[in-house]
Amino acid sequence: MKNNGLRPRIALWAAACLCLVSLSAQAAVRISNAQSGWCWSPRIIIDGSGNIYVVWLEAYSGSSGDVFFSSFSATTGGWSSPINISNSSRVASESKMVCCMAMDGNQRLYVVWCEEGVGVRLRTYSNNSWSGIETAASFGDPDLSRVAVDGAGNLFIVWYSYWNGEVWSRARVGGTWEGTRLISNDRYRSKFPEIGLNNGVVYAVFTESTTDYQVMYVRRDTGFNSGWSAPEPVHTEYPLAHEGPGVEVDSNGIAHVTYVRVFPDDSAKAVGYSYWTGSGFTAPFDLSGWSIVHWPFLTEKDNIIHVIWQEGSADGGSLYFRSGQRTSWSGINYVIDSDNAIHMDLDVHPNGQLGFVWSASGAIYYGTAAGGGGGGGGGGPAPPPPNQAPTADFNFSPETGFAPLTIGFDGTASRDADGMVVQWNWQFGDGEQGSGGQLLHTFQTQGIFQVKLTVVDNYGLTDSVIKPVEILGILPPLNIRWETFVDQSVFMSRYVTDVTWERNPENDRFGIVMYRIFRKKEGESGGWKYIAETTADVFKYRDTDVQQKDMYAYSVTAVDAEGHESRLGAQGGSSSSDDSTSGQKKPPDRTREDRKAVKIK
Repeated sequence: MKNNGLRPRIALWAAACLCLVSLSAQAAVRISNAQSGWCWSPRIIIDGSGNIYVVWLEAYSGSSGDVFFSSFSATTGGWSSPINISNSSRVASESKMVCCMAMDGNQRLYVVWCEEGVGVRLRTYSNNSWSGIETAASFGDPDLSRVAVDGAGNLFIVWYSYWNGEVWSRARVGGTWEGTRLISNDRYRSKFPEIGLNNGVVYAVFTESTTDYQVMYVRRDTGFNSGWSAPEPVHTEYPLAHEGPGVEVDSNGIAHVTYVRVFPDDSAKAVGYSYWTGSGFTAPFDLSGWSIVHWPFLTEKDNIIHVIWQEGSADGGSLYFRSGQRTSWSGINYVIDSDNAIHMDLDVHPNGQLGFVWSASGAIYYGTAAGGGGGGGGGGPAPPPPNQAPTADFNFSPETGFAPLTIGFDGTASRDADGMVVQWNWQFGDGEQGSGGQLLHTFQTQGIFQVKLTVVDNYGLTDSVIKPVEILGILPPLNIRWETFVDQSVFMSRYVTDVTWERNPENDRFGIVMYRIFRKKEGESGGWKYIAETTADVFKYRDTDVQQKDMYAYSVTAVDAEGHESRLGAQGGSSSSDDSTSGQKKPPDRTREDRKAVKIK
């Protein structure tokens, strides 16, 4: 967390960018010297007058070390000789990221660090004078202590227990210490906390291992003994894992969170960014390409977020940075002379220039670059190439079958050469839609459906692919007709109905084995009743159970050897798209010279 309550705001993002891009980068300067050990994890603060303060861990061994401090005077233009401000030789932790700084509105500096077997230690610096060392929290195995302070000097500290995997907090409000509080979920291992505050609200973030590590957040206000919220995920995206979260809060109380997003097989990582919407955090926007990146750090000034990260080996790589907020960001810039860097941090000079610190080959370095879209450029690796659009593809099984048919669709065959696919949106061609990499969909009717998959990559670029899916179905016979007339014999007269139909050639591939005849009373919407069946080579049927003319309507279905049947009530035709319940045509009564209509008594 950087200094709060002392930085003037500017009105426009555009004005900030104009100021930032006008500044040039300078060669890196080594600020650690006369070392007795290996230097790690520097932290930087630049005050409103342009003075620069840096602290870092100098490790003498894996279990011993001290915190060192150096400052740059804007008046004299020089760096001070590093001094040991812990003087215990007990500063050590698994992460090596044991120290942190924050500055209040009176330009008072607060430094915290971890001492094994002692706890979290605190020391303040004001008017070129150091206070004594106090214990902010007694703790046996603290790691990665972080501090935030508001303009009035109210302190909020977080750290985690390496052995127990728990994140803890303690605050000093109005000069009075609150109790030590567990802020992570005690059912899951948690680690790597960060903290930020502004506008009366405090956010802490950390990673929590449920199925795999995901970034969690808690929040509170700055009032004395104010309660922390229960842990909630920033944005769950398992099977991707998260590493190294950071948080800053702008003057509107909006939290901005960065973290590393990790492929399940650790083959690629990217710096993700999410911001608070008022009810939760956004889905991540990737600030870097997908390569091998490590632990981003961020700072905020005038509601602009500046983020730095390392790309390359965990033992050393090059540093890159971006500036922006929400959905508006500069390009990716290289930090000059930063090759072989490991841990790093950044802050903003009053003139808008960015100041960086990092450790490389066991020493601490300071460098500068223009912020915003300005170049830090030159002398280092080129920025990552522009993002490429993904390539959409999908498979489905079974490939065909009779309706209703449930098909499994798998869009995970889609690929993104320089990132990852984050959304799969489906249109099934039958009016239905879906989302997700893998899903099931049921087609209710036969037909050829054009299934469309649209994928979105982590930078918002899209690609689509369309594939036809044929759903089979027996089609109804063609030209279904019926005629009712009086059948007269020597002994009786009666109404009969002759029903006729024609073979539908589109059913030839299915092997029709029979036709089934149904009837219902005229004018009714349903109530079809099975009355008879014929073999596949017979295309007529006489209904002799008729009491009067115009009493019944008729329908005929075709059936194959597997029992698949055309839809009942469908009109005969070559298309299955008409789902009307009747529609059969009735010709006028036929007349024959050898048959006379008679009145039934």
